[in-house]
Amino acid sequence: MTGGEVAGLIGAIAGLIAALALLIGAVWLAMLLGRLSGSVKELTAVVREINTGVTDTLPEVKRLVVTVNDELEKVGVVTDDVAKLSGHASSVASDASQLSSLVTATVAGPLVKLSAFSYGVRRAINSVRTTKKKN
Repeated sequence: MTGGEVAGLIGAIAGLIAALALLIGAVWLAMLLGRLSGSVKELTAVVREINTGVTDTLPEVKRLVVTVNDELEKVGVVTDDVAKLSGHASSVASDASQLSSLVTATVAGPLVKLSAFSYGVRRAINSVRTTKKKN
């Protein structure tokens, strides 16, 4: 074998080793893609399941939101009624205070005068009795 043939043989062996390495790399890459494909399929199934679950719960969520809105409207009406009632109670308290002042002014003045008059009459009667007993 000559030097050119040995070099050609070494080149051929190197080419075979490179081809074998490329083949091993291609097989490894194919296996990796196969595993990745399986993961993507599983992920797709999970997303489909989540989508189905969300789609099934959306009508329930919508009903819940509508019910909550109705209840909030009722609470708003009750709050308005409480505000009106509070205003009426304040008005009644004010009217009662005014009535009390009116009754005090109407009854208290004459009552004091009557009390003073009765005291004066009592003293006069006692004075007359005392004068009669001395005589």
